[in-house]
Amino acid sequence: MNAIKIYDQIWASENLRTESFSNKEQILKASNIQEWIAFCDAKKPCCCSYDFKEANISKYGLIYNKYVITSGISIAPVGYRIATRNDWDVLIDGQGGINDCLPKIKSTKGWLKVGWEAMNGSNESGLNVTPGGHLYRGDLFEGPKFEDLKYGVQWWTDDGCVPHITHYDKKKFKFHDAQPTFRDNADKKPEKSGRYIRLIASVK
Repeated sequence: MNAIKIYDQIWASENLRTESFSNKEQILKASNIQEWIAFCDAKKPCCCSYDFKEANISKYGLIYNKYVITSGISIAPVGYRIATRNDWDVLIDGQGGINDCLPKIKSTKGWLKVGWEAMNGSNESGLNVTPGGHLYRGDLFEGPKFEDLKYGVQWWTDDGCVPHITHYDKKKFKFHDAQPTFRDNADKKPEKSGRYIRLIASVK
């Protein structure tokens, strides 16, 4: 895993792609949407590649479900941890705030145009954010599905917040608020969302 120092923070320069916890326990890997649903319904930690295509792992990293975060077992190597909302806030503020940070954190290629507007960044920060999309949890009318490839990306945080970039927001970095029941594995409705994970160094 490569790392980059951004002011007083040290971030992984790519999304996580490990298939095991730090104790070497394997994380279930879904090879199709039926397996993903089954693992999530059972509230088991699991991961997958976007569209279940292995080639997407090297481009974007692995997508993880909520239960990887809430399992109580660390997924990060020694010296690292899953970034929190506050970590992202510090990063974004240091890059000019939600209205100005996107060009500095986005990769220099891979982002599709929105209308006539080019969406690639300068990667000035070194964070190298790539448009790997996410796995939408589904609703009453349709089940989980992959969305936003080459247009956006979503991550989990250790405290249940969801930093994200979408083509709808264009020039703004956004956050979904933390889920009140994020760490409550007794919640009645299993979470089927899939998102990436970005690590940050535990010490500066």
